[in-house]
Amino acid sequence: MSEADTKKTEKIIRKCGHCGSVRELGLRVTYTDSWYYPESEVRGYTTWSILQCPACLKPTLEEYSLTDTDNFPDEQTLYPSANAFETNLPLKIAREYVSALRVRDLSKNACAVLIRRTLEVICEHEQAKGKSLNEKIQDLATSGRIPQTLADMAHLSRKIGNFGAHVLEYEITKSDLTIMIDFVEAILEYLYVAPAKIRAVQTRLDKTP
Repeated sequence: MSEADTKKTEKIIRKCGHCGSVRELGLRVTYTDSWYYPESEVRGYTTWSILQCPACLKPTLEEYSLTDTDNFPDEQTLYPSANAFETNLPLKIAREYVSALRVRDLSKNACAVLIRRTLEVICEHEQAKGKSLNEKIQDLATSGRIPQTLADMAHLSRKIGNFGAHVLEYEITKSDLTIMIDFVEAILEYLYVAPAKIRAVQTRLDKTP
């Protein structure tokens, strides 16, 4: 086996930023760029690595930099953005959503039910009106808190979650979970993550002369 093949099959323990599971991520490819700044006589290198989660099959891009003047390397995850949802979500919503992701690879039905529960907590946080989750989701759209398209996404996620909880003949599939997670993340992005990013950028611009 060549050195390149060895690198591609190397395993690295990481928490997947997509599904939240802690696993051996497969190292698929690396690229190293060495550089030298003559004016400061500083040498260094940066390595980019693409890892793949065996559970959700999604990629992670990591950066590792070191110069001859550094005592410690600079390591960061470039994609997905580290804890972007967890840090910008209301605490109770973050807990429910992370709990759902943690069981994604263990039980599809359980994950679907917990994602549905995340929707319930979102509605509770937003003080949506209605006796059922269906009514509360629609109230979010009627009141203008979310667009109707996002409400439609929430309704579909709610229905899949209902199947996972009550319909014995229906088996939640990997595609079902992917759709639910994509839809819920779109709602979370609209309600909490994007506004937090906008505030951060506006604050930075306000401080710029």
